[in-house]
Amino acid sequence: MSMNATELIQSYFDSDAVARLARLVGLEPEMTGRVLEAGILLQLQALSQSARNPEGEAMIAEAVGALPAFGSVADALDESGGADHLQQAGEMLAPALLGEAANRLPAQVAAQTGADPASVQTLLQMTLPLLLSALGQRGLQAGNIAPMLASLGGAGLEDPQPDGAPVTETASETKTIVVSVAETAVIGAVRVEAEAVTPEAPEELSNEGAPEEVESVESPPAGVVPAALETSPPASVPPAPASQDSISPEVEPLDPGTPEGLLKFLQQRFGGVVGQQIGAVAGFGGGVRKQAALAALPVVLAALVGKAEAGSKLDALARPFAPLTDEDGQVNTALLDSPVEVARIEGQGRGLMASLFGDVNAVTGRLGSALGGSGDSSRRLLALLTPLVLSVLTRAQPAGLAALPWSGLSDGLKGTLPSGFSSLGVLIDSLASGTPLPGTAPTPAPAAPRSMPTGAPARPSPLKPPRPARFETPAPPPSPPARRGGGFPLWLIPLLLLLVLGGYWLVQSRQSADPVTPTPVPDTAAPTSETSTLGTAAGGGMPAMPVQPVFTDPQSGAAVPASGFTLRGTGPSEEVLEVFLGDTRVGGATVGPDGAWSLEVGDGAPIGPQTYTLRNAAGGEMAALNVVVGTADVDGADTTPAGTGGSDTTVPGPRR
Repeated sequence: MSMNATELIQSYFDSDAVARLARLVGLEPEMTGRVLEAGILLQLQALSQSARNPEGEAMIAEAVGALPAFGSVADALDESGGADHLQQAGEMLAPALLGEAANRLPAQVAAQTGADPASVQTLLQMTLPLLLSALGQRGLQAGNIAPMLASLGGAGLEDPQPDGAPVTETASETKTIVVSVAETAVIGAVRVEAEAVTPEAPEELSNEGAPEEVESVESPPAGVVPAALETSPPASVPPAPASQDSISPEVEPLDPGTPEGLLKFLQQRFGGVVGQQIGAVAGFGGGVRKQAALAALPVVLAALVGKAEAGSKLDALARPFAPLTDEDGQVNTALLDSPVEVARIEGQGRGLMASLFGDVNAVTGRLGSALGGSGDSSRRLLALLTPLVLSVLTRAQPAGLAALPWSGLSDGLKGTLPSGFSSLGVLIDSLASGTPLPGTAPTPAPAAPRSMPTGAPARPSPLKPPRPARFETPAPPPSPPARRGGGFPLWLIPLLLLLVLGGYWLVQSRQSADPVTPTPVPDTAAPTSETSTLGTAAGGGMPAMPVQPVFTDPQSGAAVPASGFTLRGTGPSEEVLEVFLGDTRVGGATVGPDGAWSLEVGDGAPIGPQTYTLRNAAGGEMAALNVVVGTADVDGADTTPAGTGGSDTTVPGPRR
């Protein structure tokens, strides 16, 4: 480890920071220090590797600019939900900034230190945004990223291997790179030639090898590939056919109104460069990166077919994602170049997965097995691809998604799978028909809430005065309702809304000279538009992104009266929302033209800590609110609705 990297760890990750991080991940401070020392060096190496190309360097610069300048680790942890936000920031940034090394680093560090792999993974996820913030405060910015990372310990080291040894480039490995990346063929050929020429007799190899290559292309000297011949194929070899990406796929106009035309329309939008970019952002490498999006496309369509035939309102589901594509349905690849925008799209896609795919773990597991990747990479792929597919479908049929040929689409889905991915046919059939996957247990129906008989209140004894309230021992509060598995973590929603609620630092993009920052909508606030202006470039190049429904009042953790209170929030205009307490529906509300909604909760809400969840019309969980019922002043409760959003009625709280 270089001295600069050691200094960085000892100054920023001091003993107090190590002790606090150790408590959070369940490791001893001494072990935590060893994990940080090994893990930060490997993260620096992976960042340095990523910064060797302009795209990777730009992504690192944007991520550093989006994070705040934490004065210390304690400052980051002391923020509301700081540890959770740090972990999720690292989870989302690692695949984009560290590449394929993101999946290997936890196991590698665990093997080096002997620490628990799960604790190591959590610690490294929390460390990455802290490391980027520290680097930004030390002057890391666009223009000096590659040399500065090299000086901190990432110079001259290739992407680390699982056993901790750096990659040693051989002629065969260089050949693999030349085959998979055509544009670097000449560079790779020169590198092989340089490795084959020994310093003892450079002139002999050069003088003997070149004439033999000119006279006989079929028998070149071992290990020598002259750069002059690598630029064009030998005369005896017929020229390779033109790449599919260079041939215009639109031979004849497509009709998205037919199943065949719609499938071809979608394949064109997610093939070629766009598909490769989606696969790379999701964390896939090698040849799978080029096919991952096209292999997952029929899986997403099968889920939409199942929902369409079940009568779901797909238009309301797809409408917020229209800005992700242009009028011709072409994906805006500039969004995929930004880690902040990728995190936002992924977060919104994860909010749809439970309602679309049902058993998300089973679906991502099958997809990951077919693609040869992990379930996490497959989950990320579906979370990114689903909003983009919905956006393209809105462009394919302006009359609405209900006008698309859903009934005939399922028959051709398996035929669109790329070669080698036919095993996904079982998954496609299951999603299109709405039946459980073979080998998985069907999801049990939620049990109806048990009604408790209401008896007459007990009469106090006239011989014994009631005990003063202040001496009563309060009953232990009931545990919060269990969160349903398979959905997007509700506590993570504020992190992905780009300041819809304000104050969440993860997704703060670098602002222009005159920034526009959306704020929560109070009772007298000006109308809120349906799309957030955050992320829009000064020149108007970046499209506005959709706003998700959220709670704005009361604040999380606030005390509310048991006699009744009002829930308020914001969301897209005219969107129909439902509020649940656990699995029990509390009531519904429609977002008004000003972007605000409210719902009055009557008396009868369960006493103690409670978690209310907000769902859209498709059943996707959008936000969560933790309150404590029964400890606020009843007379001080505010039940005046905010904005023009209306609720279906004033509903009593669910009784248990």
